[in-house]
Formats: sequence, structure tokens, C-alpha cells
Amino acid sequence: MDIDTGTYRHFSFDLWLTLIRSHPDFKQQRDLLLKDFFGLDNPPEAISRTVRHYDVLCNRISERTGLHFDGSQIYCLVLEALGKDIAAVTKAQLDAFYAETERLFLHFAPQLIHPQIHALLRDICEQGKTASILSNTAFIRGSTINKLLAHYELLPYFKFQLYSDETGLAKPNKRVFELLYDKTAALGVRDTKAILHIGDNPEADYQGALQAGLSAFLIS
Repeated sequence: MDIDTGTYRHFSFDLWLTLIRSHPDFKQQRDLLLKDFFGLDNPPEAISRTVRHYDVLCNRISERTGLHFDGSQIYCLVLEALGKDIAAVTKAQLDAFYAETERLFLHFAPQLIHPQIHALLRDICEQGKTASILSNTAFIRGSTINKLLAHYELLPYFKFQLYSDETGLAKPNKRVFELLYDKTAALGVRDTKAILHIGDNPEADYQGALQAGLSAFLIS
């Protein structure tokens, strides 16, 4: 990750496909859990295909509306599409399913994309500069990501974290970048161009940051 740390004062990182990628076994295991937990008769391939469809669709909706699309709502859409009567699905069941999903997620922990990420973040901190995370979330909540960052000993490097399930806002919504600015201003960084947002999504990360008046770095 070839980022110029000398020019900027605050570094905002996207999460998925910027810092981490899913464990290769997680999604398959998650879909099998969904099948068993809700007693679905569908073949595993159909479940995985349906989950993927609604994952992509709801992510697009979030990017179009600038609003968070809750993971439990997505699972309800998936269950309905697979023939489950969601009138019989309770919030307690959805919460229990998420707890099981979180355990699975942390067992099949996402992998760090860049082996040098610790060195990069350490360099930022040693220069007296700051870093944060700004990420859209869907199936996996920010509170769970917090546990993952602690597992990888990355948590101390980030002054704050902004997740769509906690703010209700999704990139590229200008308001979420304004939240980022407010947080960095409280740290003493008030020059918008001195705030660099780093991500892999040309629209949500790169254009979103630029349209909000911040600097941006696109990871290809």
C-alpha cells in the first residue's frame, strides 16, 4: 500500500478489500449455518446464490440512498426468497443467529490484505498523525469488526471508527464524510485536504471523499 504519509495529517481507511478480505471458508460456513438455523430445505448452492444476490443488491441500494441497510433486514429478504415464512421469524431468532454468525466470523477470521499494514499505521502514529476507519457494514456489524481489530492488534492505531450500522449513513453519502471531518477536527485537523480517505470503491470511497472536499486514494 504505497501511501504518501508525509503530505497528510489524518488517514481514514475503508475496511473490506482495503485492509481485510473474507476468509475463504467463512461464507460457505455462514450459509450452512443459515440453512441449519432456520431449517431451510434448499440446497447449499441455492442458499449461497441467494445470499450473494441480496448482499450485492442491498449494497447497491445503500450506495444509491446513502443510508445503512441492516443485515437482519437482508437476511429476512433472503429467507423470504428461499421460501421461509418470515412472519414466523422473531427478532430474538435473528439476534441469536447473529451471535452464532459472529462466533463463526471470528473463528474464520478475515485475512489482512497488506502484510505491512502494521508498519504503515505505526509510521503514521510515530509522525504524530492520526488514523481512523470509515466503512459500510451489512452482515457484519461494527462491534464485531472492533473485536477483529483487537485480534490483529490494530485497534490502538485508530482514534475512532465510523460504521454504517452505528451512524445509519452509508458511503458515498456526504453526511458520513462530514462526520469524519467533525471527528478529525476534534483531533485538531481542520484542513479538509489534509484528510486522506483510502478505499477500493471508486464511487463510495474515492468520489465520495472528493465530493466532500477531502483528499482520496483509490486502491486498485
